[in-house]
Amino acid sequence: MRAREILDEDYNQSLESDLNNLLIGVKGNGVTKIPTQKLVDKIQQSGYSVSVDSLMLLLRDNPIVVNVSQDFIELTAPESADLTDQTQDSAAQVSDMAQSATKIK
Repeated sequence: MRAREILDEDYNQSLESDLNNLLIGVKGNGVTKIPTQKLVDKIQQSGYSVSVDSLMLLLRDNPIVVNVSQDFIELTAPESADLTDQTQDSAAQVSDMAQSATKIK
């Protein structure tokens, strides 16, 4: 009995982990809305047994999911604008440090 509980727990953790990885990958590509059935199909291709209803239950408390319905899953907006500003600031800092380091005294 205990072995079954451990296997079920591992299965659920693996499913949630793989689901999060897919959602983060989609979000990283700038997509904020995906068809629910498409995600179900992708998870099923990975060997999990899920339905639209069970997926909706899994995603209802996910922090990157804004809304989940039978038709679509809406994700939070990508944070790429913030990353671009930080990257530009870092590049400017590195450039300034490099110029300071190469100045002849």
